[in-house]
Amino acid sequence: MPLLKQHGLRPSEYEGPGSFATYLLIRAPRHRVEMISITAEIPGYLQGMNPVSIETITRRLAHILSLPVNISQLRDASNAWELQVSDVVAKDEEMAKTVRKFEEHYDNE
Repeated sequence: MPLLKQHGLRPSEYEGPGSFATYLLIRAPRHRVEMISITAEIPGYLQGMNPVSIETITRRLAHILSLPVNISQLRDASNAWELQVSDVVAKDEEMAKTVRKFEEHYDNE
């Protein structure tokens, strides 16, 4: 776990259905293989592809592996996506209240 802390990652507390990645994570130690799965927390109200999360994981993984990665296209996609989400939320007061509530809860964890 030191590697996780060193890079600002924390173990998941997810309890629910597993995936193929979960299966591999469980089986890997039996074959003396170290494995980690990095995921981004995405609020349930944000459906579909999330370029911000893809960028965040790509940036983090590149840092952990000390790899130079050009993420300018991901950054552009993230900026456009954030503007689109902000526009949708700004037009719906109920959605804005929900988002503020989720963000406050997340910030207080």
